[in-house]
Parts: sequence; structure tokens; C-alpha cells
Amino acid sequence: MWEGSDRRNSVRADFVTRIKITKKSNNEDVFSVTKNIGTGGICAVANKDLGVFSEVTVEIGMKDDAYDPVICSGRVAWVIKSPNKDKFGHDLYDIGIEFTNLTGKCLERVKKIIEEWRLKAESSG
Repeated sequence: MWEGSDRRNSVRADFVTRIKITKKSNNEDVFSVTKNIGTGGICAVANKDLGVFSEVTVEIGMKDDAYDPVICSGRVAWVIKSPNKDKFGHDLYDIGIEFTNLTGKCLERVKKIIEEWRLKAESSG
């Protein structure tokens, strides 16, 4: 696990869900899982190093009443090789993706997830 300083500008909620990341340079799809989400971006775990500064499209499976995914553009801000492997023995990478156009309904849905997480954390603490 990465132990660097946390320089985020937005609150992150522990939120695990499936996502699809598509590299814009070659339309390569990488299926992944989120670790956390905020209005500024996500942290995901994938079995491929997408490359820092890669432009991507992110399709986030949401667990709310809308059922349709949040789709937005982003940029890979950092990639860290995990000491863990997947069930097939492949390398895993923690990937930080900064959203570049989270607006409108998508932004409101992410804010709702964060608020629900915050309320749950407060009630269990």
C-alpha cells in the first residue's frame, strides 16, 4: 500500500464497485474495481498499469436507484504496483484517476454516495 502524503482536495468515500476504464489512445478496455470515490476522482485496483497521464473514460457501476452507470472522462494521476496478485497470479496496480468532467447528474450521484457513506460512518462511530 502506498504511504505517501494525501493531497486530495475532496472527501473520499470507501466505495467498492465494478468499473470499466477505457484508454482513449487505443480504446483498450480494462475492467477494475474501485477502492474509493470522491468528486475529484477514484482509486481503483486493476491488473494493468494504464500509465500516468493517460486520458481515460471511466464507466462506474452505481448502487443507487438509477442503475445506469456514471460515465466521465479522467486522467491517470498515479499508478502504484501492489504487493498483491490477482487469483491468477497477475500483478495488480492501485490507480488514481482524476475526473476531468464530472458534472450534472453524474456529479450529484457521486455526491449522494459520499454523503451516504459519511452518514453511515458517523452513525457507526
